[in-house]
Amino acid sequence: VFGRTSSNIQILSKLHDTRQFSGDRHDIKRWYIYPEYRFNDSFYLNDIAIVIVDRPFAPDLQPCCLPSAFSASYPRP
Repeated sequence: VFGRTSSNIQILSKLHDTRQFSGDRHDIKRWYIYPEYRFNDSFYLNDIAIVIVDRPFAPDLQPCCLPSAFSASYPRP
């Protein structure tokens, strides 16, 4: 979202095939970019943001879970 405006982006939910989108579109009300976000020529550092949408998602959607610090897929320093 860095360098863009909320009118340039939508959140798509219930998306299973990008060629035949029949899900829900959500306009973005506001977002918060992590203050320690950095970008250089080779990578993004602290690349995360909180996005507030204009209306709730469908009740049948479930949140995704982030790995815990003890997960095998959690990146190690």
